[in-house]
Amino acid sequence: MEKKLLIVEDKQTELDTAIEEAQEVGITKIVTATNLEEALRYIPNISHVASDLFIPAGNLSVESYVQELTPKYIESKERMYPSLNMEEFDHFHCLLLEREKIRMKYGDKSNELSKFDSNNLVNLPRSENRLLSLVLGGKETKEKMLQGHRNMLEVIEDVKAGKNLPLGYFVRKEAKSRKIPSVTVTSTYHHDLAFEPLRSQLEPYVDELVEGKKDWKEGLKDLFDPRYTKIYFRD
Repeated sequence: MEKKLLIVEDKQTELDTAIEEAQEVGITKIVTATNLEEALRYIPNISHVASDLFIPAGNLSVESYVQELTPKYIESKERMYPSLNMEEFDHFHCLLLEREKIRMKYGDKSNELSKFDSNNLVNLPRSENRLLSLVLGGKETKEKMLQGHRNMLEVIEDVKAGKNLPLGYFVRKEAKSRKIPSVTVTSTYHHDLAFEPLRSQLEPYVDELVEGKKDWKEGLKDLFDPRYTKIYFRD
């Protein structure tokens, strides 16, 4: 079947680059969309999709998209910034520094270490590596955590308000539901707070820049990889 590519991008310069890269790899049938409304209308009649992440909605209401995205961002916040009272943070930080001294002196499996843990750390969920790393990091890490938490709350408020939504996520979701190969090509780093909550659901994605532009060449390489179906449509 002849390939018919949908490119979803709202910036004309990026769209031009994407078209050029598609033509370079021999794609002659190219459809473009600048917003989610257009993309969803075109998807049933195409074979492949390359989409930006942050795109306008067009004339669509974003209410349902906000309702779906908000819990994902809240869950991510709770995972990335586990709840810990700041007084507790300082208390556990001192305890864990003391614990490290005991571990270095007596070893990981020593009775001394086990006794220390049972007496002092029973209330600390040590299975949560993220929390432990934050506590062990001390004051500097604590400040970074607080700032990151504040930034994440701002991202969540923007999502709730329907601002700067990653609507390209729904382009990918629709394509996947139809078993249409798709890829996200974005300038937003994958560990950015606006991207991280969706990262695992957006593979494959390309978030590198080449000469200040999105790397459409690499994105199309992933999209047209003969192994795509085997890798990403395993179910």
